[in-house]
Amino acid sequence: MVEHPEITISMLSGYETHDGLSVRVEIFQVSGTDGWWLEVIDTNGRLTCWDAPFASEKDAYIEFCATVVVEGMKEFTK
Repeated sequence: MVEHPEITISMLSGYETHDGLSVRVEIFQVSGTDGWWLEVIDTNGRLTCWDAPFASEKDAYIEFCATVVVEGMKEFTK
């Protein structure tokens, strides 16, 4: 039987809309690990994942915001 790890979802997760484009920001921590993971899902279900965890959920959210400022929301809809 496969056991599924417990996942803690950050309160910083949610829908974000910028430049007329919306995405779902998922920030979560897997039980037994130290970092927070960041994933962004566009309206077509395409997933953008970061390769390494962040030290805190706030750091993950700041990375999302920085990507939007530098690259724009189009970065998540390619």
